[in-house]
Amino acid sequence: MKLNVARSFIKRVLMLSDDMYKDNNLLRIELILKKNNYPIRVIKKLTREELYKIDNLQIQPVNEVQDSLIDPNNTINTTITYIPTLSNKIQSILKSIGITRVSFKVNNKLQHKFTQLKDKIPWEQRTNIVYSIPCSCELKYVGQTSNSLKTRIQKHKSDLRLNKTDTALSQHIYYNKHTPDFNNTKILQHETIYKKRLFLECLNIINDSNNMNFRTDIENISSTYKFVLHAFNKYT
Repeated sequence: MKLNVARSFIKRVLMLSDDMYKDNNLLRIELILKKNNYPIRVIKKLTREELYKIDNLQIQPVNEVQDSLIDPNNTINTTITYIPTLSNKIQSILKSIGITRVSFKVNNKLQHKFTQLKDKIPWEQRTNIVYSIPCSCELKYVGQTSNSLKTRIQKHKSDLRLNKTDTALSQHIYYNKHTPDFNNTKILQHETIYKKRLFLECLNIINDSNNMNFRTDIENISSTYKFVLHAFNKYT
């Protein structure tokens, strides 16, 4: 019985769910884990632990963000990095969903013109990342980790040697006898905050249909975010 797999599954569902679907998702969590031979006592214990952790996070609930977007009397401000042409399109999308004041910031500051004294962190040693691994069949696996990319790839390789099927990657390789191309792994984003990193992982999965990830990785993401992403793809 893999407790970390169950704990991770429960955390993903709860953190990416709207509060209005919380009760339904708790029932779905219990049903899915029971089908995978987890005792009900263990399921309830893990669920209580994750609910306690989430309740103590000082993060604005997704449903409050959605309410503020819907209420026309609210004035919402945001700041985004200015990128020629692209930033104006993003500004139009945000205004269409109620974010009326959009400011731009410029990252091309004087300090960036000087030589950096610190050596760049080697690609394989970077941590807190969202990454993608291509397969010989041209599908991709999108994942996230707080560990270094090297450590995460080693874990994937270990899963394949042991014929584990805990992740979409190992399951795809095991059943289809394909070959993952670890040498061409790409770092998609860097984000130190776990919830934001998890959100970026989901957006990358949604944005690229050519992936092998489980549908459960994204099915609980807020419909508001899906709308913004689809609108962005329409404009670009």
